[in-house]
Amino acid sequence: MLQAAGWVALRNMSEAMLAIGRAIEMLAEGDARLPSAYNTRASYKNKTGDYSGAAADAGEAIKRDPAMADAYYQRSVALKKLGRSSASLADIKTAAELKPSDYKNLYDMGLREMGEEGGAAVPAGSESALQKAWSRLRAAAGGVLPFLIGVAGASLFAGGVLFFAKEGSSAHRIKKRWFTPVPAGAEGQVIGNGRYLIKEELGRGGMGTVNAAWDKELERLVAVKSMNPELLSNEDHRRRFVKEGKMVAQLRHPNIVDVYAICDEPGGLFIVFAYVKGKTVQDLLTAGPERRLKPAQADEIGRAVAKAIDYAHAGNVIHRDLKPGNVMIDEHGQVKVMDFGIARQLDHAHTTMTNVVVGTQPYMAPEQAMGVVTKQSDVYSLGVIMYQLLTGSLPFAGENSYQDKLDGRFPQPSELLPSLPPAVDLVFKKVLHPDHKERYKNCAEFVEVLKASLNI
Repeated sequence: MLQAAGWVALRNMSEAMLAIGRAIEMLAEGDARLPSAYNTRASYKNKTGDYSGAAADAGEAIKRDPAMADAYYQRSVALKKLGRSSASLADIKTAAELKPSDYKNLYDMGLREMGEEGGAAVPAGSESALQKAWSRLRAAAGGVLPFLIGVAGASLFAGGVLFFAKEGSSAHRIKKRWFTPVPAGAEGQVIGNGRYLIKEELGRGGMGTVNAAWDKELERLVAVKSMNPELLSNEDHRRRFVKEGKMVAQLRHPNIVDVYAICDEPGGLFIVFAYVKGKTVQDLLTAGPERRLKPAQADEIGRAVAKAIDYAHAGNVIHRDLKPGNVMIDEHGQVKVMDFGIARQLDHAHTTMTNVVVGTQPYMAPEQAMGVVTKQSDVYSLGVIMYQLLTGSLPFAGENSYQDKLDGRFPQPSELLPSLPPAVDLVFKKVLHPDHKERYKNCAEFVEVLKASLNI
């Protein structure tokens, strides 16, 4: 992410935001850097005038770190610009309580501007005291470069994201709690020759924003990803966005989220997906105190993922970011692999790709960190997922995790969980081998051998 820091220095905000968005997609849930990542993007969106987006990102930061004073400040700035003065003042008050040295004076200024604590309306055309203090408080908050440098291992070349809807999900909780989730003017927009009516916002990624939409022709909910406005003028980004949609649209499989349409219109660039309702495998892991699944349940999930990935590989498509958060169980119990947003298609004459570093570090094969990706890289990632589902732990964690990957050194599953047969250790030794040529040839082979070793 050092290159992203360079974009900041060069004041290229669109590239900087794109880089931060990719980092957000790659950081695992629970990573201590994730709140700062969301907050950094919120600050950029405030600077570029995307106030709805800034409010949403600041809210994501607050959800993960309720004590992050600057996130309340960023949301306060955004809400002020959206005309929600009372809510803005409430946020800056929270920021002042959390960090008086930086925000107390600003809160007092806000009170004076509001006229009284109850919140008198700000006269039209008057300049916000919050905005006047922008530069001073940005300096006090420490800026964004430390965060960018701190995630230097993250990729600059990840793509967009697909959306999954969850009952009781953070997106729904946040929407009910405080912010208007749809960018100004987006809700009610009609795309696809009048077929799709855009509804509320569901999620955001490095390449675009995902909204629910109503398919008026088939009378069903769908998900629509719209390309970020700041990227529309970049032809490379447009081509990549469309290529992603076309590539995934070719993958028609019951365990892969469907793409219905690609709409390239004067009002924007859109991909229409299936609207999937359910829970991610990550949700299942975090729901229980042991943070693991029963072997039979893990096997069922692993076999479904294997079918999806091997199908994609047959079309020379590599996912490159398999992780529990990208595997969903829908309301009917069907396993769905999501987020082919950073997938890439191999040349039919080759089995590897180079100069591309993407993925989520704990699940990433060691060769991916060096810019080399093979089909066995996905097999490796599935191996990490299955290890986590069975043991409740990641095989590679801590400061030396990358070197441990290169050495093939990780705790034996049977040592972490004595109820697992020792034969399981040999299966993971092979699937997590540092040399991709020594791994299982495909996902199906891996899950079959694993099932046999588990005696289920």
